[in-house]
Amino acid sequence: MKRAGPSMSIAWSSRPWNGERLSFRTVLRLVISDRFTLATLAYQALGRGLKLPDAERLNCYASCGIRPDLTVVLDIPLSQAIRRMGGKRDRMEQKTSFLRKVRRAYLRLAKGRKDIIVVRADKPIEQLHVEIVKIVWDFLKSSAKIGP
Repeated sequence: MKRAGPSMSIAWSSRPWNGERLSFRTVLRLVISDRFTLATLAYQALGRGLKLPDAERLNCYASCGIRPDLTVVLDIPLSQAIRRMGGKRDRMEQKTSFLRKVRRAYLRLAKGRKDIIVVRADKPIEQLHVEIVKIVWDFLKSSAKIGP
């Protein structure tokens, strides 16, 4: 499986999804990113030992105060994650102990937050894809009043 680059933006087309359409105005406000501020907090603050309040302030400054409305965290047992990486780990992912610490950090940061959904990712990727699309679509419908 190829890994995505550091960030990507996707504008949804006006093609129907389950018979519903996104308006052009909505399309312009939708950004999907594979990493954002939660990753910084998990990797840098809790993973590498920066003070969480300091990292949060830096995040706010660097992102101009922009916060995601929804974050989906994929939680997978470490052994499966390493297998899915296919042996390709970047410099921050070299030590298994660090990856374990980062996983705990994500779960800690997500605890009690309604804007962060933790999804068990120890299932076939195709099934995981369908689950994530449903979560995002349900969120869009409920928050932006998309559809009928």
